[in-house]
Amino acid sequence: FFSCLFRWVRMSESQPPPPPPTKMQLLRQFATVLRGNQTVAQKLVFYTVLMFTVPIATFLFLDRVVLPDFDIEEGLRNSIAAFVAVAVVQFVIAAYVMDAMREDSRGQSDVQAGDSKKED
Repeated sequence: FFSCLFRWVRMSESQPPPPPPTKMQLLRQFATVLRGNQTVAQKLVFYTVLMFTVPIATFLFLDRVVLPDFDIEEGLRNSIAAFVAVAVVQFVIAAYVMDAMREDSRGQSDVQAGDSKKED
């Protein structure tokens, strides 16, 4: 073990480390990864937008439009609207997880279909 370690240390001393990648190289690598996983990136953006807009819209809609018609004090009205907004967040998270599970099972069926084609 120690001889391997010493060999590795000597090799690392004799060879200078590679230069770190530039920002442009990193951006190109990121773009390549995005092109390969375009549907995943689209789903991520979609659910991110949902996470920001739907709970806030739900809170404001309930707090300003629906609940003022009922004779409820403002603190309770805010609490009810916040509770429903949190429930909507949980719903969006559950929808994202279900979509990811469905995508994972589709990927496994594609792999199995590819394996059966190779056998033919």
